[in-house]
Order: sequence, then C-alpha cells, then structure tokens
Amino acid sequence: SGRVLSETWRLHLESLPPRWEEIQVAWRPPARLGLSLCVTQAETVVMFGGLASVGPVRMRTNDLFQLKLSDPSPTWEYVCGTTLQAAPARLGPPLADTVPPPRMEQ
Repeated sequence: SGRVLSETWRLHLESLPPRWEEIQVAWRPPARLGLSLCVTQAETVVMFGGLASVGPVRMRTNDLFQLKLSDPSPTWEYVCGTTLQAAPARLGPPLADTVPPPRMEQ
C-alpha cells in the first residue's frame, strides 16, 4: 500500500519452522524508513536515524530509541535526538552533548 509502518516484530529462530511474533508495546516511535537497527547481547534493540514524518514533512533524523526485550512488558524509550521531544524519555543521566548528524540508510 506504500504506507510506512511502525510495528515491532520478533523472529523466533529456535522454533521449527521459525515463527514471527508481534511485540505489543504501549508506545512506539513514529513510522520511519532507512533506519539503523541492532540487538545487543543484553536483548536490547537499538534504533537510530531514518526518514520520519514530522507533521507534513519527511526529514532525516538522529533520533535514538531502545527497546529492552527482556522486560516483562517491553516498551520503546526515546533516548535522544532532535525530532521527537515529547516522547517517553529514558531514565538516567543525559548522553553527551555531541550526537551524530541526522542520517538514513546506514
């Protein structure tokens, strides 16, 4: 349909055959494309950048989000960036003042 989605899915490779499961979260980052995503050994999903819609404009972002898969009720947290000031914030000390510039397709 050409629509950019903001769903969160997990692939269970230990299952035969492997199966997909949608992770239900209370809040999720706005839909975007061209983002960078990785999973740490601590089962934390880290998402950076991408092209996101901010009102009627699509812009490259330097937003950073995390999702802890080990939590009983995983929820995306906004860590830092420039386009999403009203998102649920991460608890703890602030990150360094220097952040990478907005980008996509890393």
